Amino acid sequence: MVKLKRFRRTFEGIPVSDERFLELQGEIHRLKKELHSKDEQQKLLLVKVHRAQETAKKNLRTGVEQGLHTLRDRNAVMGFLLQQNHAEERIHELELRLRECHKDTQRYLEFSRKSKAEAESLKKKLDASVRASRRERAPAPLDVSRRHEKMVNKLKAQILRLKEENKELRIRAPDGHVPDDSRDPTSARLEVVSVVVPNAPHNKVRKAPRHRQQEIEKNRVTQSLVSGGFGRANEQQSTSSATGRLLQEASEVQVERDSQELLQVTAQLMKTSEDLDRLKKKYERTSEELHQLKINHSKCLKKLQDTYSELTQERKVRQELEVEKKNISGELAAAQHLKSNLQQLRQQNLQLENENAELLNAALNVPRTNFAEIKGLREQLVEELKQRNLAVSNAAKLTTQLEECKRDLARLAVVEANWQYLKTELEAANKSVTTGNLKVAELETAKKLLQKQRLRLSKVSNLREWLSKNISNHLADRPFSSVEAARPE
Repeated sequence: MVKLKRFRRTFEGIPVSDERFLELQGEIHRLKKELHSKDEQQKLLLVKVHRAQETAKKNLRTGVEQGLHTLRDRNAVMGFLLQQNHAEERIHELELRLRECHKDTQRYLEFSRKSKAEAESLKKKLDASVRASRRERAPAPLDVSRRHEKMVNKLKAQILRLKEENKELRIRAPDGHVPDDSRDPTSARLEVVSVVVPNAPHNKVRKAPRHRQQEIEKNRVTQSLVSGGFGRANEQQSTSSATGRLLQEASEVQVERDSQELLQVTAQLMKTSEDLDRLKKKYERTSEELHQLKINHSKCLKKLQDTYSELTQERKVRQELEVEKKNISGELAAAQHLKSNLQQLRQQNLQLENENAELLNAALNVPRTNFAEIKGLREQLVEELKQRNLAVSNAAKLTTQLEECKRDLARLAVVEANWQYLKTELEAANKSVTTGNLKVAELETAKKLLQKQRLRLSKVSNLREWLSKNISNHLADRPFSSVEAARPE
């Protein structure tokens, strides 16, 4: 069994026919059209009033600012011209500075080239002096000592060989005659060696050709002695004494020559040492000059880098100034264009002022009938605004009422369905009572149901009466508060 919902106390709508609903919708649509047309008329009137106010304000403003425009334009043009002249002077100064920097860089480059050429020439001179000193350099003490050792070894070998020959001669000599050993070649050679050896490490030893001739003669004598035999002791003694004298003379001559050569070698060594000291000092002096040149070259390079950095900065500033110059020229052209436009606008302003003056004169000369028409239009506009507000409020009320009517119709359909269901149950109960087929418990339950159904039917009848009253009140345009108080629960 469907239970009836409790209705709210607020007014929610009335059951309306479709024709009435369509009429209400048509009326709402007509009212909306009227409102739209009135809104458009109001907008047009407002636009006209606004335009009139704007023209009046513009005329006043142009009249006030007319005298100021000329001064402003002059000041702006003079400012642009002064700025352009300042930019041109700045560009000229920067160009002069750039030329000076370029000259400085050329001078620094020329100085660096000269310093490089001088350094290369000094280096070449130093290499030539080193090569010359190497050519003129005397043999080192190590070389002299090696030569001396070789010569001493040769002399020792010759002495040993001569000693052996002397022993053989003693063995072969008859009658015990022994040659004089005081002036034998070995003793003479030993004397020569004793004279030469102390100064040998520091001298240059050479063999004389005369010494070789003496050796050759000595060998011939020994061969003759061997070939002639050892029978003649007197001849042998005479030959030995002659050879001894010859060897002594040769040794004396050799010592004198060696001493002279030693003096020459020492003088040459002193000269070469002096030359070496002089070249060493010259080398040190040139190395100092080269070091100083390198320092100066590094300073020049550093200064050149600084000048290059300054040049790059100047170029950047120049480019910025060129861009600024272009911008200023563009602004100047724009200012000239604005000046021409300003003259045209002034002419147009004069024309508009003349037209405005004519319109004002025409407006002032208008008869009073026009003012009465304007006043009537304003009153009409106010009335239309009032009607528009009333129509808007009525349309809102009608829309809310239509929505409430729709909801009440839906609920009324539910109530009617419940009423039909109760009616069928009541008929069934009445039939069962008339036939007498019900039991006691069923009769009691049926009685209770009948009581409930009667109460519900009474409520439904009350609700129908109340809805009919509300519909009639709505149609008669009664206020909402008077109907809401008499609504049943």
